[in-house]
Amino acid sequence: MDTSERKGKEPNPFGKPASAFVGKPAKDFEVVNLKGEKLSLAEYRGQVVLLDFWATWCAPCRAEMPHLKKTYAKYREQDFEIIGISRDMGKPPLEAYIAQEEITWPQYWDADNRICNLYNVRSFPSTFLIDGEGVVRKTNLRGHRLETAVAALVKENAAKKAAEKAETDSQ
Repeated sequence: MDTSERKGKEPNPFGKPASAFVGKPAKDFEVVNLKGEKLSLAEYRGQVVLLDFWATWCAPCRAEMPHLKKTYAKYREQDFEIIGISRDMGKPPLEAYIAQEEITWPQYWDADNRICNLYNVRSFPSTFLIDGEGVVRKTNLRGHRLETAVAALVKENAAKKAAEKAETDSQ
């Protein structure tokens, strides 16, 4: 085929980029976390959630861990949660790293790539920041940009809750 006749972009063999999820409802899932507890995105409705797709073998993921820990410590009491989705080769290295790093947010080992496929994750780390209404607001945030975006969304979420409470109280 003569390439001069081609119109538009070539199809992406990897599916939608993460940015295609922005402004759309986050895709819910129900799994069992590493502690054997039920874990569902829907149970966090009303909170700001960061889905963090990562692996212990991923050097950029490990480099990002201090930023995640700092952000979590700062905002976890303000309706913010991180859900880790790991693509480690097995549970033992994942569990050892979580213990070593004292990671306290929920973790899921995505052994069959189920959640990664749901969000079309093809590289690590990948993040999806979800507002209290369950809508993806930002993707692939790292470092200072992560903390700034979480701070803004936590503030927005608190303002919405305060407005809803004020409206309910006035009725």
